[in-house]
Amino acid sequence: MADRLANTLRRALMQALGEKRFDDAQQLLGQLRERDPLSAETRGLELELRFRSEQWSEAEALAQQLSRAFPSSARILYWCARVAYQQRDYGRAIDLFEQSTHIAPRHGSQRWLGKALTQAGQLDRAEAILQPLSESHPEAVTDLAWVHERKGQLREAVRLYRLRLEQVQDDAWVRQQLERLMAEEMSPTELVEEVELLAELEERPAEQLLPRYVECLLLIGRGDEARRYVRQELTDVTPRIRQALAWKVYQQQAYDLAFELFVPLLPQGLHNSRFMSALRKATDMTAREAELIEALEPLCEGHRPLHGTVRKLRKKLEERSESQP
Repeated sequence: MADRLANTLRRALMQALGEKRFDDAQQLLGQLRERDPLSAETRGLELELRFRSEQWSEAEALAQQLSRAFPSSARILYWCARVAYQQRDYGRAIDLFEQSTHIAPRHGSQRWLGKALTQAGQLDRAEAILQPLSESHPEAVTDLAWVHERKGQLREAVRLYRLRLEQVQDDAWVRQQLERLMAEEMSPTELVEEVELLAELEERPAEQLLPRYVECLLLIGRGDEARRYVRQELTDVTPRIRQALAWKVYQQQAYDLAFELFVPLLPQGLHNSRFMSALRKATDMTAREAELIEALEPLCEGHRPLHGTVRKLRKKLEERSESQP
């Protein structure tokens, strides 16, 4: 009887999670833990609930525990990997997705492995996974498009986004990506002129075009305008657009602006080696060690390696001060 009741509770809990009824899911989880507290199924559902309801600190702690306790559970490893991906710890996410797909090669795990490889810059490996997957699972087409975009193959990326629009015509996100890539193919002067025309009409360009617009201002030598535009007009952009802006200006070596855009993203970027490397370079190029120390100190308690980073920054700051006349 107990097993049958536990199975009923699991099914009800999974349905509640799928329907985003998180209060109901929490209540069902409590009942399930009374019946079956230690099984992989129960602990995995608990982790899924923490993830889906965006309880990030609880999800991170639980994922660390469960990945060690249940190394043969493909489902638990999958959700542990999703937590790592959410934290932008792509190396750990790749390792966990690989373990999960090795145990049970499900298309969902393979797709997320391809996405993690893309984020980590392992583009050939990502393409090798996503290309065949996109033929049988159309939702992976957009992930493959992102791989080609990262490779600089914009025409192929555009072709894939258009293919996806044929499959799901009302996908606003895909339309936005198409608009953004078409802007990438415009010359810097053409794009700046188009945005300035919108400004004359008192219209703001679509948010996804803003990183390219700022990049174009830098490319045509209007750096002061780019800085003023970001600092005065783009204070309310989403974290996703802020990140895209940061990378655009960093690639154009506008390190002062890159630093200002990177720092608010620190809590999400701590596990991303590429992000931290770029932030350190921007800090070094602008001599803003003191500001970075101030931003890092509140984060040290939850991320011990940062203590060493702060010590190195303090030492560099002292050396810089001593070298000045």
